[in-house]
Amino acid sequence: MTILLTPYLLLIMATLGLWFKDKRIAWGLFGLSVIAGLVLQRITWTGLLILLISVALGWVTSRKGRCPVIAWSLLLLLALASIVHLLPGFNNYLWLDNIHLSDKALPIRTWVNFDKPAIAFVILAFLQPFAHKLSEWLEALRSWAIMLPSILLMIAIGWGSGFIRPDLTLPFWLPLWALINLVLVCISEEVVFRGLLQGRLLTPVLGPKVALVVASLVFALPHYPGGPALVALAFVSGLFYGGAYLLKRRLEAAILLHFSLNMIHFIFFTYPAAR
Repeated sequence: MTILLTPYLLLIMATLGLWFKDKRIAWGLFGLSVIAGLVLQRITWTGLLILLISVALGWVTSRKGRCPVIAWSLLLLLALASIVHLLPGFNNYLWLDNIHLSDKALPIRTWVNFDKPAIAFVILAFLQPFAHKLSEWLEALRSWAIMLPSILLMIAIGWGSGFIRPDLTLPFWLPLWALINLVLVCISEEVVFRGLLQGRLLTPVLGPKVALVVASLVFALPHYPGGPALVALAFVSGLFYGGAYLLKRRLEAAILLHFSLNMIHFIFFTYPAAR
């Protein structure tokens, strides 16, 4: 199992490495993750071609002019397809299969994905501003703190609807799950929905409210396999993540809020949902 996780762990390090000013190490780790994925058959040559196309689209999108609009649209389509795992060439790894965290919860099934976070890495590397200075991190933390009460509301909605119930869970593999969830889920999804989609829709024509609602709706739709209740909860949570992003245009605030909710849900309530 440890060997099969190698491409994903390298991708995690590459993604976190983007927050350093020198991006060469991050790109090097990304390249190693792709090579490891090919060797361990987590990626095929078709998947490699898709990643190269995403890099080209990311580079063009970061330029000025008319072509970047077309490139942005194609990159968004690739990103959305990766989120629902429609891209060919990626053999994602089933890490936890039919695990019952408690008698109160439905069984958990966790895939460790390469397609979604790899496309998100490219978007993050080319298009997103990072918090480097202390003042920038403080802006992100303030935005996160302002929106933190929204987690209580989300928990109240989930508990009141019967979707979740109190249930303390601390499995030994929680630290690895938390790392995977932070980078391969929270960062990846916020990069696409808040950074690429909502950020680009923040124009004088549409305005912040329309951008927020559209991004939240698109964020909610991939949750449909979990049923209408999960889609509704995802839409509301998307509004809060987008709100955290809007306050100071700091993607880190949305990532932290998303991760905070996921961790509280996992540790203190039935995960993924109540029976």
